[in-house]
Amino acid sequence: MTTVLQPSVVENALEDVHIQYGDVKITLPNLQDSGRLPIVLLQAGVIASGGWERLTSDQQTDVMASFLAYFMRDYPQLVAEIDRKSGDKIKDFERIVQAWAEGSKTDPKASSSLTSGTASAPLSNTIG
Repeated sequence: MTTVLQPSVVENALEDVHIQYGDVKITLPNLQDSGRLPIVLLQAGVIASGGWERLTSDQQTDVMASFLAYFMRDYPQLVAEIDRKSGDKIKDFERIVQAWAEGSKTDPKASSSLTSGTASAPLSNTIG
């Protein structure tokens, strides 16, 4: 016997998040909209959902690597802009992910810090 499942249908997609870094503007799916996120980011979200500070160093690295791979694949212009203009690529990358989480209105304890605890520059939807 085979159980046949149909893909679920999303009736109300959540609002996209718009971020500008330097001269590059990107539109990202809301992090709470699981129907529009790639599986690798869903996995990263599940890992980080308990709070960033609770993750091991290896788990934090895995989560950030997932986001970096996503940006490299889907937003090559953003990656090129970071390569050309950033004085601290890791910090700027973290700020972009933080702004994405804030724009998605995710749980603050899960996205309050993506590495050591603070983003030193104020965040807005324009980063650079």
